[in-house]
Amino acid sequence: MLESTNALIGALAAVIREMKRCQNELDSGLLAEQAEEDLGVFAEQLHEAYADLAAEYEARLSLHAGLLDVDALRRHFES
Repeated sequence: MLESTNALIGALAAVIREMKRCQNELDSGLLAEQAEEDLGVFAEQLHEAYADLAAEYEARLSLHAGLLDVDALRRHFES
């Protein structure tokens, strides 16, 4: 179970970092309109994936002492 929790944390980290990258690109204002629309759709998909992964992670918090809560984990990987 710990290995799958580590894999879950890795997946959350990847999604969080990709969400931040997308947001930075969208905020830059340098994208063409179509690219911005496409990236916006992708960002929405990332948010859905994050919600699913975060729910699974929260379900495991009680099984593993010392895990960060979801918000702390997100802040850690956004930095």
